[in-house]
Amino acid sequence: MSSTTCGWLKIPSPGHPPIENKFAVVERTKGLVVYYCIAPPFIVIMLSMLVIRTQQLTVFERDARRAFEDRLVSIVASEYPPSYEVLGEPGTRQLIRRAIALGEANRIVTEGGVTALTGLMIQFGETFDRAPDRDWAREILANPNMPGRLKVDLLLERMAGRTQGRVVVAEHGA
Repeated sequence: MSSTTCGWLKIPSPGHPPIENKFAVVERTKGLVVYYCIAPPFIVIMLSMLVIRTQQLTVFERDARRAFEDRLVSIVASEYPPSYEVLGEPGTRQLIRRAIALGEANRIVTEGGVTALTGLMIQFGETFDRAPDRDWAREILANPNMPGRLKVDLLLERMAGRTQGRVVVAEHGA
């Protein structure tokens, strides 16, 4: 089923059935998203109906992404101070956005996965997967059956093994 992700909810795309769990049903109709509660044991309670427009979802998504970027900027500043000093906050945000884009392209979409991917990019360079001897890295990233965080963990393990645990001083903004 095709869906749009917004924060913690998966919202069905038009033409698809609503997502149901034991607490809520989500329906999208004519650009509106409707949420209502289902209380166990299978009794529908319409205590109140909440209608969220597509434009509002866009704002929620933007705000959630900004909050994630803020958390990740703090992590980079505390865990990788030399890189943060070189990049500054604007450069760190750009790096994080590139990590998010690389993650989305390779099904690495959890906060933990993207955070680890950002660390990998800082330690081994943003082009860690593009070197001629790194076909294995591209294969790991492209594997559709492997969870995102596992991909990053395998990449980190293999990269650390290849460098014998040394952190590679990476160029930024590639």
